[in-house]
Amino acid sequence: MNASERGTLWQRLADAGLVSGDAPALTGDGAAWYIRAMLGAAAWIAAVFLLVFIGMAMKELVRTNPAKIATGLVVCAGAAVMLRVFTGPFVGQLGLALSLTGQALFAFGMLNLFDHGRLPGATPMFVVAALEVLLVIAVPNVVHRVICTIGAVLALAYGFWGAGLGMLGLPLAAAAFVVVELDVARLARWPRLYPAIGVGLALAIAAILPVQVAGDEFYFWRARERDLLFGPRFADATMGVVFFGASLWLVAKAGVARGTSAHFAALAGALALALVSVGVPGLSAALLILLIGFATSQRLLSGLGTLALLAALARFYYTLSATLLVKSAILLATAAVLLAFWAVLRRAGKEADHA
Repeated sequence: MNASERGTLWQRLADAGLVSGDAPALTGDGAAWYIRAMLGAAAWIAAVFLLVFIGMAMKELVRTNPAKIATGLVVCAGAAVMLRVFTGPFVGQLGLALSLTGQALFAFGMLNLFDHGRLPGATPMFVVAALEVLLVIAVPNVVHRVICTIGAVLALAYGFWGAGLGMLGLPLAAAAFVVVELDVARLARWPRLYPAIGVGLALAIAAILPVQVAGDEFYFWRARERDLLFGPRFADATMGVVFFGASLWLVAKAGVARGTSAHFAALAGALALALVSVGVPGLSAALLILLIGFATSQRLLSGLGTLALLAALARFYYTLSATLLVKSAILLATAAVLLAFWAVLRRAGKEADHA
């Protein structure tokens, strides 16, 4: 968008009463996208050579687990300072590459230090999650915050798993995603922090879904099924509760009057989807991301939710837990219910327009 287009857009927003005052100054160095891409690629190449040099010249820094942890913390601190003080695509990508390397060294050192078998224990994963949360707050880089949010959620999820709490991390991440995306007051207070965290939470939920969807198909379900406090069915049920709660929040934000046909139709449709999702692993999480993306006009979340929805339905249709006739009947009944609710909502909307 050039200066003329920015001025026109700002004037349209001012005429609509959405903004006031002068247009904000254009930030960034104004370089073309291909120049920024080349600088970013050069930064990653420089980071790789720098890390290879450090690994070859100073082997003692990564030989033992405590050395890996200390080196990882030092590299993360240096990358954080670089990303906070300096600007530009080259420095930004170089700092991002160094930070990811430092996080990997720290995580590997912690996991090896507390290695007790095939599955990671709770203690190292919670420590890694704490580091990721600190980096999310300390480093004001959007991509870095998204990646660190994903790392924090995954570490917490596997930490809960190692503590015998099963899939507790998935509904907790979903609840945090709803709060971050729909709490307008906090979004306005931290406009550069919360959107990045929201995208990171959505991507983390999509990353956890394959584990939750697989269920008994993965060997570690069978190996620790009796030791888990919250299994895959718990995750399905709680995700349905989170989806229904998000629907209630959005209906209230939309200003739909209680007792109207539109209000009952919206709540009944959300409840029906929440109940159906209990029998379809991954469906409620996909619907939640899609719903939030549509409500907040974020195409990234809408696209991610659509892909997750297609994956959940395809996996459910081709799984061997039920016959194709039964699954086809369930999908057909769900579609009929949704179409009925759509008709009610459309009629209520027309009545509201005439009124």
